[in-house]
Amino acid sequence: MIRFITISLPILLLISGSCSSRKNRVEHSNLIPEKELVDLITELYLTDGLLSIPKTSQLYSLSDTLKAHLDVLKMHGYTKEIMDMTLKYYYIKKPKELIKIYDQALGILSEMQSRYEAEVAQIQSRIANIWDGESSYLLPEIPANDSASFVLKAKSQGVYSLTYTVTLSPVDQSFNTRPLVYMCHPDSISTGKRHYVETIKYIKDGLPHIYNLNIKVLEKSNFYIRGLFYDSENGPDKSDGVLRIEKINLTFTPGLL
Repeated sequence: MIRFITISLPILLLISGSCSSRKNRVEHSNLIPEKELVDLITELYLTDGLLSIPKTSQLYSLSDTLKAHLDVLKMHGYTKEIMDMTLKYYYIKKPKELIKIYDQALGILSEMQSRYEAEVAQIQSRIANIWDGESSYLLPEIPANDSASFVLKAKSQGVYSLTYTVTLSPVDQSFNTRPLVYMCHPDSISTGKRHYVETIKYIKDGLPHIYNLNIKVLEKSNFYIRGLFYDSENGPDKSDGVLRIEKINLTFTPGLL
């Protein structure tokens, strides 16, 4: 959305008309305060950016787009003439201050862009997430022999990407703590051949860490993907209640990569 945050003085000067005239001295009491000027410039660029989108610009004539900018000034209680005087004053008397004002507006727009991109990423993640199991696990609230187990049905070739966050305390008594994931045919869960997924070792420092497992399904026939979020060489009963598994996300990319 905010593709237009590069700020240049000439663009805004076109809005306010000619600011090069030096006929009258500007009274300080008539100037727009600096904080409000920053907000005004920010909103004017947002307006200008929205109007630059082809689908939006087609709905407005040139006069309408100019009116849109003037409406922004009006909402803040100012006129084009006051904006002219303010910009003229800063442009002639305090050019360095004007640059700082523009930098502040740029900072606001950049922050807005970062928030927007983060929100889009979260929405896309929620849309793509096909995980239908528990949203989180906390040991030992679940039975020790459960170990946060899960079962997934893989119906076609492709890559399942399982991403989640684990917090494991350094005082936990388990050894070589990691997930255990394997694939097998539906008709041979207990006795059939298991295809184990390369595992990862959890960091034991009490801080949340993000982990990712890429599970490649190579055959077209149905497969079960079974696993434990928590496994260790001395057994899951060694956890002393300081292991948390959360923010579980599962996505699927069809075909073989």
